[in-house]
Amino acid sequence: MAIPLDLKMLYRSKSDAKIWRFLTPGSATILLMLVYSLYFSIFTITRHRAFMTQSFDLSVYVQMLWNSLNGDLFRVTLQPGRLNYLQHHFAPSMFLFIPVYAIWKNPEILLAAQSIILASGAWPIFKAASKTQPNKWQGVVFALVYLLYPALQAANLYDFHEITIAAPLLSWMWYFSRSQNWPAFWMTSILALGFREEAVIITIGIGLVLACRQGTRRIGIGLVTVSLIWLSLLLAVSFFQSKFNMNAALYFQERFGLGSDPVDALKNVFADPTEILRRIFSGEKILYLFNLFAPAGLLLLFSWESLLLVLPFVGLNLLGSYPLLVTPNQAQYNVLVVPMIVISAEIGSVRFSRFLSEHTKFPFRLWSTIFCSFVLLLSFGYHFRLAHLPYSPFFKWPQITERHQLADRIASEIPVNASLSVQDNLAPHASQRRDLYLFPEIKRAQFIYLDLWVIEDLKQNGVLDLTPQVQAILSEDSYETVFSRDGLLLLRRKSSNNE
Repeated sequence: MAIPLDLKMLYRSKSDAKIWRFLTPGSATILLMLVYSLYFSIFTITRHRAFMTQSFDLSVYVQMLWNSLNGDLFRVTLQPGRLNYLQHHFAPSMFLFIPVYAIWKNPEILLAAQSIILASGAWPIFKAASKTQPNKWQGVVFALVYLLYPALQAANLYDFHEITIAAPLLSWMWYFSRSQNWPAFWMTSILALGFREEAVIITIGIGLVLACRQGTRRIGIGLVTVSLIWLSLLLAVSFFQSKFNMNAALYFQERFGLGSDPVDALKNVFADPTEILRRIFSGEKILYLFNLFAPAGLLLLFSWESLLLVLPFVGLNLLGSYPLLVTPNQAQYNVLVVPMIVISAEIGSVRFSRFLSEHTKFPFRLWSTIFCSFVLLLSFGYHFRLAHLPYSPFFKWPQITERHQLADRIASEIPVNASLSVQDNLAPHASQRRDLYLFPEIKRAQFIYLDLWVIEDLKQNGVLDLTPQVQAILSEDSYETVFSRDGLLLLRRKSSNNE
């Protein structure tokens, strides 16, 4: 029997009502987090399979975790002069990724885990914003602004890094401080400090903000104290490493730009204070500030908290001499401050909306809606000049070719107990071994794995010429060819040359 038209309409309206009842601000935020996690997990894994990941830093973490699971805790051999990851970054919280990697010993699990963990940072931003905005849907807006933030997505796409894992922990820290869940607050604080040295700059800022507010003063002072103790330890470690390790000294020089160790940096500051001003007020650094803050609509300017949560970390990047520190849309170096920028922008939008409602005839709710719409449109619009999302004219989905699949098969056939010297773009696919060297460093490697097409491209583009080293190896009698096809070359040390 046919259903009367009015009954069909009634059934449809009830179904629609059920859907809309499900789509609450909270469920919408969770849906956005799931979409982000799925999209960037697939995107980053596809990039990896298309050989768009690198030795620094995905190979570093793969080798470190693989060695840790095989009884050689945190062993890394990719960088000369360092045999332990903690000599490069003092990040003991990376212990937590050892059981994660044990689930599936493949670099792809790190890329997926990183995307999921980054997405989780949207939830505390939504919860915190929902308490201050006039409408909970505006909390969803700021959660989406966080997920769309170019510096966040750039870090997600640039291999795997512990600094990227620390960023969402700072979001949770802030939320736990607002909800006064102090056990969870201290747990996330300690984890964040243990994932990356620079996190201490932001935890000090959070502590100072809490110390300025009634009811959380003692917690804030406690966090500042713990952070300063941790900072003192980090500076001491950095000082001694720079004295005994040239790579550590070079890292400190690039990161802070004022000297090879903390003492040297202080001497240079007092010797020429104007050098700091010249560094900060260059055209490149001003453009950096605009690119970093613009996606949030510059609303953090109306939040005094940003002076403590954002400015110290950004100021540190302004002092650095490493170019990627001031290119927020290309690497991971600014991801830590993204949650603080979004949180400060949300606070600023509330403050400015209240100010305007008190001095105009328009209500607070209207101004708040205008600013939320403005920052959301800006976040979407900013991606037209990037290549992170499909609607950008510069976006290209990574293409996995038969040559990529062949290169991966070759890497999988190299014995894991054999030492290997490998080219940068091939390294992430062959890093699960005790001894791994980045070509042209060879030492006594049993195998050498090269991509001659990439070597030629690097030479033609004037980036790096490895041709002399390749020719030297081929002219010697130490290695024999195991495989040579489509520019992929695998060499094995002759048995007579093995020690």
